[in-house]
Amino acid sequence: MVPINAEDQMFHTYTKGPWTCSPDASIFSNMQKIAECSGPGIEDKSSLANARLISAAPDLLEALQGVYESLGGECFDWSAVRAAIAKATSN
Repeated sequence: MVPINAEDQMFHTYTKGPWTCSPDASIFSNMQKIAECSGPGIEDKSSLANARLISAAPDLLEALQGVYESLGGECFDWSAVRAAIAKATSN
């Protein structure tokens, strides 16, 4: 994991994943709604795409941290990266 100093940690807290999105563009963690991506002036199609991308954030962060940690090694398991991309871009 990328090291974060104690001062930075105070400003980088978030609801732990996994996060999921529902067809109405709501985002959930442990069956509790944590965000909603719909509202006046936002198309339903954009709302759902935004919710999918946001719900993938914890997976994307974990995958990126894995890439960072593996840069010096000879091999990297790309499955977490592919799964995070799929989650963010799935229809």
